[in-house]
Amino acid sequence: MATKAEQKLFLFALTAMVVGSMVGAGIFSLPRTFGIATGPFGA
Repeated sequence: MATKAEQKLFLFALTAMVVGSMVGAGIFSLPRTFGIATGPFGA
């Protein structure tokens, strides 16, 4: 009963997670940035 289960993330998986979170954050902040840049007539 001395089995030890380890899960390791490889460099590719970690890089994909970081890139995914950066793209996700950019998508949610884009409408705010667009709205500030164009004003009420941009819509």
